[in-house]
Amino acid sequence: MGCAPRPRGLPAASSRWGRATIGHEELIVLTDQIYEAALDGGRWPGVLITLVDAIGAAHVSITSRDRSANSFASITPRTDPDFVASYRE
Repeated sequence: MGCAPRPRGLPAASSRWGRATIGHEELIVLTDQIYEAALDGGRWPGVLITLVDAIGAAHVSITSRDRSANSFASITPRTDPDFVASYRE
């Protein structure tokens, strides 16, 4: 059983993204970690750090803002807390 061809323009899982290279096995582990974090919200900071390292980025965040309820929530590992606080305002 083969894999479906990937759409044109998308990098293969082993392509170089940013400054890091993520291989097929690491991508599968990261995907599993994302599903686990969806069931256990306490896992998100670690998963986001793994993601940011895998793609060679400096920062990553998951944010939610509800203007009607005036609420803001975020998971922002490795981000300056003062910057996050300024975004809430």
